[in-house]
Order: sequence, then C-alpha cells, then structure tokens
Amino acid sequence: MKLQNLHLRDTLSSSLQDLISQTEDIFMSFAREYPNLLKEMEKGIVDTHTAIVCFSSTEAAGCVDDDVNTSLSEVIVSSQKIIRETMEFLGRMEEGDSELFQRLEREIERLQGLNDRIAQIKDDSVEMELISLNAMTVALKAGASGRAFSYITEELKRLSMKIIELTDGVSENGKVITERFVNLKDSMTRLQGYQKEVFDLVNSSMLVTFDGFTEGIRKVAGRMGDLVQEAESVKVPLAKVMEQTQTQDIMRQSLEHVIISVNEMYQIDRISTPEEMLDEMTFFTLMPQLCSAVLDEVTGYIRQSKKEISQNLQKAEDIIGGLDKNRDALVRRFLDQENLEDSLAGHHRKSTEALGQMTKELQEIISKKHSLGNATQGLLKDIQNLNSNFTNFSSLITRFKTIDVASRIEIAKNTVLSRMISTVDEMTNLTQRITHDVENSYNLTTDFLRSSKDTIFRVRVQFDEEEAKVRAQEHRLNEKLKALQLGTEKLESNIRNFSVFSTVFQDLFLRSSQNFGRLDRLISIINDVRGQLQSIQDEAQNARDTLLAEQGLNEWKLQNHKLQDIIQRFTIFSHKKAAGDLAGFEVEEGVEAGEITLF
Repeated sequence: MKLQNLHLRDTLSSSLQDLISQTEDIFMSFAREYPNLLKEMEKGIVDTHTAIVCFSSTEAAGCVDDDVNTSLSEVIVSSQKIIRETMEFLGRMEEGDSELFQRLEREIERLQGLNDRIAQIKDDSVEMELISLNAMTVALKAGASGRAFSYITEELKRLSMKIIELTDGVSENGKVITERFVNLKDSMTRLQGYQKEVFDLVNSSMLVTFDGFTEGIRKVAGRMGDLVQEAESVKVPLAKVMEQTQTQDIMRQSLEHVIISVNEMYQIDRISTPEEMLDEMTFFTLMPQLCSAVLDEVTGYIRQSKKEISQNLQKAEDIIGGLDKNRDALVRRFLDQENLEDSLAGHHRKSTEALGQMTKELQEIISKKHSLGNATQGLLKDIQNLNSNFTNFSSLITRFKTIDVASRIEIAKNTVLSRMISTVDEMTNLTQRITHDVENSYNLTTDFLRSSKDTIFRVRVQFDEEEAKVRAQEHRLNEKLKALQLGTEKLESNIRNFSVFSTVFQDLFLRSSQNFGRLDRLISIINDVRGQLQSIQDEAQNARDTLLAEQGLNEWKLQNHKLQDIIQRFTIFSHKKAAGDLAGFEVEEGVEAGEITLF
C-alpha cells in the first residue's frame, strides 16, 4: 500500500529549509546590524556632546576655531571684553583730555584783563579824539599863528579814530576768544557727561545683555544634553530586540527536527505482513502530528518574538519621535518665540543692538572729539589774529609820539598857543597810556601764544590719535557684530538640525524594522506546511483504519523502534517527550525547550 501524498515530502523539506533560511535572514540581519546601530548611535552622541561643548568653547577637543565655526559664547565674551577695553580706553582718554584742558585753561586765564586793557585803549583813544577837537578849536581861533597846530590836531584826530577802529576790532576778537573758550569748556563738559552716560549704559545694560545671552546658551546646551540622555534610552528596547533574535536558534533546531522527521517519511516497497503495514501507517499517522506540534511551537516562538520585537521597536520609534518633538519644542522656545525670556533670537537682537549702539556711541564721541579739535584750532587762530592786530597799533603809536613832540614845538614857538600846554600834557599822558596798554596786551598775547601753542596743537594731535584708536575699536566692534551674527546663525542651525540619530542610524533602524515585518510570512509558510502534513496524516489515518478493519482490530500500538531512533537525533527534550507521548514510550532526559544547543 502506497500513500499518494508522500510525494509532498520533498516540497515539505524544501519549505522547511526555506523557513530556516528566512528566520536566519530576519533575525541574524538584525544581529549583524545591531553593533552598527550602537556604533552609529554612540557616534551621534559623541558628536552631539562635542557640538554642545563647542557652543561654550572652541578650545575643547573636536572643536574647530575658524571664522565659520567660532564659538558663539566666545564671541559674546570677547565682545564684552572689547566693550570693557573701550570703556577703559575712553576713561584714559577722558583723563588725558581733562589734563590738557586744565593746562589750556590755566594758560587762557593769563589772558584775564586783556579785555579791560582793550577797553581802556578805546577809552583813551576816544578821549584823545575829544582833546584833538578842543585843540583844533583853539588853533582855529589863533588864526595864522595856529595854522600849523591845527594840522597837528587834525592828524591827532585821524589817528584817534584809527585807534578807535582798531580797538573795536581787537575788542571783537577778545569777545570771540572768550566765547570760543567758554564754548570749548562747555563742549568738553558735555563730552565728559556724554561719556559718563555711555559708561553707565554699558555697566547697567550692555554687559548685562551679553550675560543674558551667555545664560541663554547655557540653558540651550543643558536642554540639548537632556535630549542626549533621552536618546540613550533607546538602547534598552534595541537590546531587548537583540535578545529576541536568540530565539532563532531554538526555531532552527525545531525546524531541523521537523525536517529529520519529514525525511523519514518515505514509501515502503516491500512489506510482508499486515502487522508491518499497520506499523508503517501508524508511523505515518504519528509523524505529521509530531511535526505539527513542533511547528505550533515554532509558530508560538515567532508570534511571541514578533510581539516583543514590535513592542520594543515601537518603544524605540517613540523615543526617536519623542526626541524630534522635544527638539521642535526646543526650537520653538529658544528660537521661534523672540519675546520669551529664554529666546536666543531675543538675546541675539538685544546683543546686536548693544554692539550697534556701542558703535554708534563711539561714532558720536569721535564726532564730538573732532569738533573739539577744530575748536582748539579756531581758538589758536583767533589769538594769533588778535596778536597780529596789536602789531597794527605800532605805527599809529609811533605817529602819536611824533605828533606829541611836534605839538610841544609849536606851543614853544607860538606864545598864542601857550595856554594849550595842559592839553598837550594830557595828550602826552594819553599817548603813554595807550602805548603802555598796547605793548602790555601785545606782550600778553605773544607770551600766551608762545606758551600755549604747543598745548593747543597737542590737543588736536591727541584728539587725532584718539580718533584713530576709537576707529580701531569701532572696527573691532563691527567685526564682533559680524561674528555674533555668524555664531548665532550657526547655533540656530545646530539646534534646528539637532539629532542624535543620524541618517545612517535611521536607515539601519528602518531597514531592520521592515525586515521583521516578514515574520507574518513565516507563519503563512508554516500553515502551508501543516496543511500538507495534515494531508499525509489524513491519508495515513484512512489507510490505517482500513487495515485495522480488515484485521478485525480496534487499535494498534507502534511496534518497531523507527520513531524512537528518529527522536534520538532530537536536541530538544520537549520534542522527544512529545514523540514519546504520541507513541506511548518513555524517553531519556534531554534539553528543555527554550534552551539553546549547538549540534
């Protein structure tokens, strides 16, 4: 008697070998990728830690200190340093400027009384003009005898008017000098007050703004560090998935038991007795049951593994997805909402405004310094003009003296004019006083020019030197302004693109996750195998029942040791036990189900 369905044996064996290959491919592929996943994750963690550290210092290991990767924190610190240096420099400038202006003020104080002398010269000149008019009247009354004296008085009047005209100009020069110096002092006082306001602003606001930015970066770095710790928790579910891959060895052994069993189900061509045939049909009835029981066990392993793997993969996905959500929340909090206290965008705006304002303040200080320098040069020029104007008195005073001598000669020659002697004496006194005041004024301005010229020039030179230095500080601040923008953009990019899980990691994880989706296909293959085994079992059962009826028997117990010989090759005790229970014989102890052996 032959079983027609035994031709399925080769197909079953091939399917079972394919099952082993597929389970190995599914589980072992993850086992192979697992070290790469961990390696890529560790790399991401290290890179992220480095990036976080580099937010605070480019001197840390792994940081690159160049124009493109300058640490934002270092830009902030160096910006604060430049602002402090600028303030110290401005303070030293103010001290130097004050010292120069005190020297200039002391020298200008020496000009005190100059305006009084100029006013006295004018008063004396006006009086000289009146005396000349009186003398002219007396000369006209004297007729021909006073004609020569009248020429003298006419010249005296003309000279007096010239001196009055000169004193008006000199007096105006004096007023301009006084006003200019007063304005100069006022400008210097305003500049000092302005610089004090800048100092106060820097100490109360600007530096505090940068401190806030630094604190904001520290908070971002701390939060990113928290996210790294969250990311590391993905190792736990990945490790549990890895643990599940070990069940593949049990499944392989189980499937090999089925293959051993299936390979023993072959046609028996020569059977001499009905008893032998009943033994064979009983064997063909029991073997599919044993194989099905083992396959049920494998199905259980697959389903349990799938459940555990799915749960842990989902946990890993949740951690990865949660990290992205937390990163997005980090972006919203620190980047997108400028009005929040922790917003880096707000800190950047305030810090940029602070640097811009500092630059603007320096430009204003430069402008005021430049105006002060021009004012000192104008003061020097006005004093030089005043000094030159005093030299114009020389020829007039010489002429006064000549007229004084001529008038005395005329009075001595003409008795008619003898009563003019007192007038002439008064003219002489006025001439001497004017001469004295002009000479003193000239000497005063000459001495001032001699002593203060270097100071005034020094003021201008110092202002020019200070302007050059302030321009240099302004340039440094502008460079920091650019670096601040660049650093902020880099930090923002790092935060927005922050992820511990690289593209390589995510590709590996996705590929591994999708691979486990093939487990359902394995169950489908096992069900097909079980169906074919059931066909063999059903055909063998029918043949056995027919033989039993022919022999007038109700039951038959397996007589030969064929099944026992087969299960001796099994490596899992539960499978031996199942076979013994089916065939009704005792089996020796073996390896419990779930334990892994190599054979």
